[in-house]
Amino acid sequence: MTIHKNLFPKNRNTLKPYLLIIIISSFVYSGSCYGQNLFTPRAYDRSISKQTRDTNGLPGKDYWQNTANYNLNISIIPAAKLLRGKATITYYNNSPDTLKRILIKLFQNLHTPFTATAYEVDTE
Repeated sequence: MTIHKNLFPKNRNTLKPYLLIIIISSFVYSGSCYGQNLFTPRAYDRSISKQTRDTNGLPGKDYWQNTANYNLNISIIPAAKLLRGKATITYYNNSPDTLKRILIKLFQNLHTPFTATAYEVDTE
């Protein structure tokens, strides 16, 4: 392996100013990176100010979560292609807000012809 002598000067003192410039510029550049704040969505900032989230993303001291219990009594009559049932839903509002309405979506006739589930899916 041959190393060209022209790449490395005999007098190493000529490299010192360049090395000093590189070191100083790296410190200046790294300091400017740390001075910038990362972008955070407004909803995340609001949740931190309301203390429902902590700055690390975990639930905060004012975090709440609504829950529900479902009790389903169902009978299936295959010969008549009939499904009959009764459902009791107990909803627990743990939020500090008052609920004025509850929206329940019923997906009736989901398996009738011309619905998305009536078509076969190509596996390839």
